[in-house]
Amino acid sequence: MGTKTSKMNWRIAAILLASIISSNARLGESELACGQRYGPQLTDKTTIKENTQNPLLPNALTRTYELDGWKIKIGFLSSYGAAKMVYTKKAIGQAITEKEVEAILKANTPEGQTWKMIDIGNPNSQTKGPQKVLEVALFQNNIFGGGTFERTDGAIAIWNRVIGNSSVTLQTKDVATFEADQKTQKQATKNKIPNF
Repeated sequence: MGTKTSKMNWRIAAILLASIISSNARLGESELACGQRYGPQLTDKTTIKENTQNPLLPNALTRTYELDGWKIKIGFLSSYGAAKMVYTKKAIGQAITEKEVEAILKANTPEGQTWKMIDIGNPNSQTKGPQKVLEVALFQNNIFGGGTFERTDGAIAIWNRVIGNSSVTLQTKDVATFEADQKTQKQATKNKIPNF
């Protein structure tokens, strides 16, 4: 009888853990929530310069955090929260394992959502428009492995296994549209002739 109770307790604990992990999706969290989760943002001069000169999203706030040997760089949109996230290991040249990718995807899975690996080279892929162009461009960097995953709500995760530069990038389905709009606005501003 003790063995049955013990097995049941483990099952309940596993179910509770899965529900806790899935209810705490990181994409979409506010800057405040990310600070509570990952600790204070990095404020060294190099990181601030990098975040300012190379933001994850144009004209958006970028913050970098460290957690247990990982660097997490996040682009925040005021209307959405964390819209793009890049996970890398702090130690240079350390590859991200399949189990670590699974943990990242699991942590970024809201209740009722799932991830599946997609073949972005497939013209019948559900992803269309500017996001498809982005996926193909990013996929070309995965020639050494990795893969692209799509969440049922359209969010994308890209596992880049290039040696020395291993990363997992997650972004909401709206990021490609946002980036295309920003590029269009920049071009319109550049070509605007002033009212003389």
